[in-house]
Amino acid sequence: MAGDLFGMGEVTVAHGRPSVVSLALRPGPVIEGRITTPAGEPARTVGVVFEAPGGWSGGTATDGEGRYLLRGMPAGEILVWTHPEGYPRFEKRLTLGEGESANLDIRLRSGGRLEVIVTGPEDAPVEDARIGLVRRDGEPARYWIEKGREARTGPDGRLVLTGIAPGTYVLSVADAGGTVVTRKVDVAEGEISRARVTLER
Repeated sequence: MAGDLFGMGEVTVAHGRPSVVSLALRPGPVIEGRITTPAGEPARTVGVVFEAPGGWSGGTATDGEGRYLLRGMPAGEILVWTHPEGYPRFEKRLTLGEGESANLDIRLRSGGRLEVIVTGPEDAPVEDARIGLVRRDGEPARYWIEKGREARTGPDGRLVLTGIAPGTYVLSVADAGGTVVTRKVDVAEGEISRARVTLER
């Protein structure tokens, strides 16, 4: 199945003069597949995104059977990624030529959960503490944002991060006064890890 026709080129526009652009359209690649949960059930209405050469990007959502179809991209190295709520991010790079198609089925992994408890002097809960999480190898984890908002503790000083890929991370906690505490945390697949952090002021 061929993708949309594509043509790219540079054009110079002169002031006050019409410009004529002629492009040779070529068939773009297509990526399709099915996304399932760790239990093998269809993952419905899950967003799937592509990033392609030339700054092209786009996406779609899975249907009731968990199937998706990506098209409208130029040939070259294409990054496909998805990050459903409650699951670790999945990404894969594919190199496709003009008119080529690829099947990419994705089985989501069971992510871990991390409950962060932040307290201050006399064990009082710290509200609105900013939470960060990065892999020890320096790769940034994508858990600064939870449900479209910056990850911060609630009135009880707690915050639960979900859909974390298993591994070792560095947790950072910062309050409004600029106090920052970091510590190592381990997250296991399908389990809840807990980290208690005390901010000394």
